[in-house]
Amino acid sequence: EHPKMSWDTLKELIKDPLFTVGSHTVTHYLDLKDKDEATQREELEKSKRDLEQELGITIDFLAYPNGSNSEYTQLLSREL
Repeated sequence: EHPKMSWDTLKELIKDPLFTVGSHTVTHYLDLKDKDEATQREELEKSKRDLEQELGITIDFLAYPNGSNSEYTQLLSREL
């Protein structure tokens, strides 16, 4: 398992104007596009919401896990 950044580390990093935090997903499914629509929505919404609440910033960017996305995933990510 890869180590994850702590909230404290992220809070320090966002002080640098050259650093951007983006959403990813909660569970890091390698094939997000293969998940049902409800699961995709939950993964994307919770990831973004958790970051925004914990860091107090707006999250405007998303990196698809393993680049995995579909037309629906893209539409959903723009909606959020």
